[in-house]
Amino acid sequence: MPPGIWIEIIGERCRASCPGLFLDRDGVIIEDRNYICDPAEVKILPGIGKMIANARQAGWSVVIVTNQSGIARGLFGWAQFAAVQREMMRQLAAQGATIDAIAACPFHPEFTAGYDEKLARWRKPGPQMLETLAERLGIDRPRSWMVGDRLTDIEAARQAGLAGGVHVISEQHTSYRETAPAEDDAYFEVHTTDSVAACTEILQDAFDAPSARSRV
Repeated sequence: MPPGIWIEIIGERCRASCPGLFLDRDGVIIEDRNYICDPAEVKILPGIGKMIANARQAGWSVVIVTNQSGIARGLFGWAQFAAVQREMMRQLAAQGATIDAIAACPFHPEFTAGYDEKLARWRKPGPQMLETLAERLGIDRPRSWMVGDRLTDIEAARQAGLAGGVHVISEQHTSYRETAPAEDDAYFEVHTTDSVAACTEILQDAFDAPSARSRV
């Protein structure tokens, strides 16, 4: 793992391989405030707590994979990132929602010295953050899903071999409304929705799928 990648494992590894819910952070869990670095600006989006709780009740691992190029741009540092994370986790916990792991990539092709193919695998649409957390937690990628508000989230999920992705169409990324479904193919399923709250209904069939596998 290259220096500079944030990997935080909070939950336990699955006793046997279990599905995982991979979540982008800004625009999916919290409001996208453009390089947020102040915990006072953290606002949990409606519906995300329920979706996380439903996934965990179904025995899924729940993880966050987030690009944080604001660090490479010099807009904030890891201390500010950590402060935002703590407030986000506090607000999620108040809704009965917990996270098993977090991966954050600060790299950006224009602002990271020595940016190359290896570093690009970590930054979404590269799959490395997803692959690394799946390996650490024993997540079964072919039964797992990604929720994100950018095409890079959906493409990262496809490259990582997930079952599918849900694209949340945010106000900041309406241009993806028509292009996101093009990621769908015979091996990777794509859905689009206008709100995080609607994701739970989309994913409920996956959460309800019978499985003898469980988490520790």
